[in-house]
Amino acid sequence: MKGKVLLVIDDDPVYLQALEYYCRNMGADVVTAEDGAQGVELFDQHEVFLVLSDLSMPKVDGIELARRIRSRDAGVPIIAITGHYHLDEIKLREAGIQALLTKPFHLHELQNTMEQVLLRNR
Repeated sequence: MKGKVLLVIDDDPVYLQALEYYCRNMGADVVTAEDGAQGVELFDQHEVFLVLSDLSMPKVDGIELARRIRSRDAGVPIIAITGHYHLDEIKLREAGIQALLTKPFHLHELQNTMEQVLLRNR
């Protein structure tokens, strides 16, 4: 992941900081946003190769964020993170979300999911 820009979006500052730290340790350049609206702005400003986003956020939620990103770049992988267990997977797929992690998760689950999504998008 060296030299790649990874966009991490979460309104929970603890998760945001932890995800940023972990992704940086994996070798990625990371840009972070505290809500979906800021995430869309940062997506437009950077060459993002992977988006890691919470679903439940103020202003622009993760599903709307995915739709907006898809309208700009149909190919960038999007992984959603949520604390909710009952979600409409069809709605997630239609928005362009390729994988879902449920909080709390282990960091190895995040790494495995990122690797799988990136392999599928080669």
